[in-house]
Amino acid sequence: WGREALLVAACIGIYLIACNRLDYHNNRFALFLLAFLAAFSPCDRSWLLCRGRSHTLPLADRGGPTFAKYLLGLQVSAIYVSSAGGKLFDADWRGGQTMAVRFASVAEYLTRHGKPLPEIVERVYTSPELASAASKAAIATELFLAVGLWLPRTRTLALYFGALFHLGIELSARVELFSYL
Repeated sequence: WGREALLVAACIGIYLIACNRLDYHNNRFALFLLAFLAAFSPCDRSWLLCRGRSHTLPLADRGGPTFAKYLLGLQVSAIYVSSAGGKLFDADWRGGQTMAVRFASVAEYLTRHGKPLPEIVERVYTSPELASAASKAAIATELFLAVGLWLPRTRTLALYFGALFHLGIELSARVELFSYL
């Protein structure tokens, strides 16, 4: 039910953005549109509304054109390259200041809610060296994902890196639906 789930998620998301323009962000809108288009892309012949789920074609003939899959992959790679490029040209990202602020806000949030980090952990977590290393790792990961998802030998590793990368983004930046999508 992948296509149906994409269509429903995209329609709900676009509707919610249309209802509340103050909550609009271009990354959310782009992802909802991407999900909407992917739901109708002619990647195979498995989803025909008029037949439901029954197949009348032999298994060998059910495959279809896969060009949309490659177009979506190019879009995802372009997003990763543009994100990494923007970070490379931003001195605060390259130097680690952006990540330092993000890490400090997480530590501050935990302290405000009665769950402070142990002193040694907080000292390491909020250190400029860790923030600098994390910034460089984020840029390298985005560049790796832009290329690694295309190569069969690195695709599995890239998928794991991507999942961990987006989990880390969600834990440190709270970018709402972006990481989940």
